Amino acid sequence: MSRNTVAVVGIDAATDARRTGIAFATWSPHVTRVAAARPGESADDLVRHATAWVADAGRWLVAIDAPLGWPTPLGERLPSHRAGVPLGAESDELFSRQTDRAIRERIGKTPLEVGADRIARTAVTALDLLGAIAQRVGSPVPLAWGPDFAGPGAAIEVYPAGTLRAMGLRATGYKHDPERRAELAHTLRRDVALPKDAADNEHVLDACLCVLAAADFLAGRAPGPDDAERAAREGWIWVREADPEAPTRA
Repeated sequence: MSRNTVAVVGIDAATDARRTGIAFATWSPHVTRVAAARPGESADDLVRHATAWVADAGRWLVAIDAPLGWPTPLGERLPSHRAGVPLGAESDELFSRQTDRAIRERIGKTPLEVGADRIARTAVTALDLLGAIAQRVGSPVPLAWGPDFAGPGAAIEVYPAGTLRAMGLRATGYKHDPERRAELAHTLRRDVALPKDAADNEHVLDACLCVLAAADFLAGRAPGPDDAERAAREGWIWVREADPEAPTRA
């Protein structure tokens, strides 16, 4: 791969690897191309294929649809908390992160709260997956905070539904509707080259959306956090700026 090309792995994470989608892509300033995408079979299967894809890449990025951190106030209060004693903070402060609130304000779409929802289990699975990838490649996989991230490999948190909403696309109704997925994939091909079978499976299509979010990040289209220190503890969702003039196209 050339120096301007980044190998991208998009992962639609889930606690059950069989409900996971993984996409393998290349990004350059001129084109984003998904070479292949498929459902997961096992956690080891995901790690094996992800590391094989990035093995010969000078730079690579894992874009994963799962929270990669927890709200700071929750972490600060739980170590000393005792049953029956008030936590001394509002629920929104305890259960949602800075990035969750920023996404809600920017695009009107609220991510699931990692501090209060079963999505926390997916977060643990995602962190274990990144750890396994790091172990297999023999180096850490740190979170990236800009397109010029240091080191050969890094990871970012993405949010397919948020990316769709920012594009002016309807972010619901495609999960269990093959026709709707096919229409959505057709629309997405304006921004990313997709394989023919990208819409065959809901998790695979979401993995392709993770790749598109990675392309936005690498192109500098996704704004970063105002509070970098807090984001380093909680994580940050990378979603492009919403186009206020974009109609709901699909």
